[in-house]
Amino acid sequence: MAIIYTYPSATPTGSDLLVFSDVSETDPAKATRKCSVTDIVNLIGALVPGGGTVTSVGLGGGTTGLTIATTTTNPITTTGVFTVGGTLVAANGGTGHTNYAVGDLIYASGATTLTKLVAGSNTHVLTLAGGVPTWAAPTTGTVTSVQVAGGSTGLTFSGGPITTTGTITMTGTLNVANGGTRRSTLTQHSILVGDGVDPIQMIGPMTNGQLLIGSTGAAPVANTLTAGTAINIVNGVGAIEIEVDTTLIPANNVYTTNGTISGTRTIINGGELRFNGTGLATTTTFDNKAGYGFTNNASVTVDASAVIQADSTTKGFLPPRMTTVQMNAIGSPATGLMVYDTTTNQWMGNNGTPGAPNWVIIG
Repeated sequence: MAIIYTYPSATPTGSDLLVFSDVSETDPAKATRKCSVTDIVNLIGALVPGGGTVTSVGLGGGTTGLTIATTTTNPITTTGVFTVGGTLVAANGGTGHTNYAVGDLIYASGATTLTKLVAGSNTHVLTLAGGVPTWAAPTTGTVTSVQVAGGSTGLTFSGGPITTTGTITMTGTLNVANGGTRRSTLTQHSILVGDGVDPIQMIGPMTNGQLLIGSTGAAPVANTLTAGTAINIVNGVGAIEIEVDTTLIPANNVYTTNGTISGTRTIINGGELRFNGTGLATTTTFDNKAGYGFTNNASVTVDASAVIQADSTTKGFLPPRMTTVQMNAIGSPATGLMVYDTTTNQWMGNNGTPGAPNWVIIG
């Protein structure tokens, strides 16, 4: 379009008229039209977004509850700052409240309103009164039905549900997984042992002297101590006595028990034999290899002037018998030591002369 405008001497205003030729008009061709300056400004603003100059900005809070203040004027025509104040209402995403105390609650009291409920007293509970939440002291209620179930514990219950008064009876045995033993009876003085199964294993009651003996990978076993060679085990009430069996003295040991020796005793390869008491009873046997010369059925008594005395009317005294070589091989023979020399068939005694051993014929 062609715009024909004659500028007057004054500054144009929005109401000034402009005449332009409309090229799209054909009858008559390019007919002229008129419009105001404001129409042209609006047309340019529509054709060119962002164009133009803002000459006035106003801001209002509407129904949000917010207030608008400026450092200059509202609307702002040049420059200035808007300050937002007030309280945003619930309808616009706020709460409508500006302060709270510890424990306060906010609840919806309408489609677009929030109401503040102040904190209740200690022990009070939140309840509804007419559909509105409020704090109130708890009140006791009435139980209308009670039922109990044992679940997987192994226990069973009967008598329920109770709707007024009654008794619920519990039966069954509590499983190990729930802290029980799952045993309905126990033997007096028995011992319960966990062995990885349900119910718990019961051992006993045990007899005198029995102990629990460990068994790798299995439950312990009640058993007694086993007697060994020359060892006796005496099981008493709450006690175990381990004693030497004097009738079973093993080889290469010395009989050292104090007291009277009675019954049949055999001392083998002994070292020191000491007697306490009045003597030896009959049938006491000493092995000749140990160097003792008592034979079976010997009776030993002691005269007041003698260290040892052997009395018999049917048997004699038999000293050690050995060859001359064996006799001379005795190291450091004691004075008065006596042997029978089987090489010379002589009774021989040592006179204790200093120097080399001096064996002499007795008699």
